[in-house]
Amino acid sequence: MSFVCHVYQEEQVIGIKGSRGSLGLGYLENNYYAMECAIRLISILPHSTGLKGDMLDNSFLQFMGIFIPLITNLGYEQSILIPGGWQTHYSHPDGTQKLRAHLLLYHLRNSGSNRYSLSV
Repeated sequence: MSFVCHVYQEEQVIGIKGSRGSLGLGYLENNYYAMECAIRLISILPHSTGLKGDMLDNSFLQFMGIFIPLITNLGYEQSILIPGGWQTHYSHPDGTQKLRAHLLLYHLRNSGSNRYSLSV
């Protein structure tokens, strides 16, 4: 719901500036695809599977088999959100080893004419 409110608020700002006119809530169509892609990618990311060794390698190949077509089939002005980041081990003051997550979210948009924009 907060995402819908944010898009509506941005639409109002753009409409006031007059640079692109009113987009209306139809603007959500391309962003819906982006959100669905992010949810799907998170569920199949190789590190999310808990696999090790050769099984992890196979999981990565399966992931790439889904990820590459997502990009090649991206329509004009469509976007996808790509989850990313890394984890580091650190020593907690209680003496245990912990993981610290560093999350990133990439926004890839098809700008047309074989051009794409990537935001982090």
